[in-house]
Amino acid sequence: MKRNICLIAMLLWLITLAIGIWLFIQGWTRSGSDGRTEILLAPAERDQILAEMRLLLKTVDGILRGLGEPEIDRRALAMIAREAGMGMAADVEPTIMAKLPLPFKQLGMSIHKDMDALADAIADGATEQEIVRRLSDMTARCTACHEMYRLSVDR
Repeated sequence: MKRNICLIAMLLWLITLAIGIWLFIQGWTRSGSDGRTEILLAPAERDQILAEMRLLLKTVDGILRGLGEPEIDRRALAMIAREAGMGMAADVEPTIMAKLPLPFKQLGMSIHKDMDALADAIADGATEQEIVRRLSDMTARCTACHEMYRLSVDR
C-alpha cells in the first residue's frame, strides 16, 4: 500500500514537473490570425510589458539624441543605457515570466544584457559608430520579436 502511494506521488510529481517545463518553454500562447504567436496575458500584465518596451525605445532614442549633440556626455549616455539593463529586468513578476514563451524571454533578456554591455562600452570610450552598431543589433532583435509575437489579453 505504501509503495503504491509512493509511486502515485512520484508520478504526480513528474507530471507536474513536465507541465511546468512545458509552460516555461511554450508559455501561455496561441496561434494568431496574422501568423504571429499571441501571448495571452491579463490586461495589467500586458500593460507592464508594453511599458517596458516603451522604456527600451525611449532609451534608444535618448542615446541617439545624445550622440547627435555637439558635446557628447558619455557619463549621461552610459547612465541611460544602464537604466535599461539587467536591473530593469529583475523586477518582472514570475507569473508574467511563466506566460512568456522561451524565445521571447531569451530575446528580452539579451536586450537587457546588451544595454549593460553598451553602458560599459560607452564608459570605456566606444566610438559613435560602435555605439550605433550595437543599438542597431539590439533593434534588429526588437523587430524580429515584434514580427514573431503579439501581446493579447486573455479573456
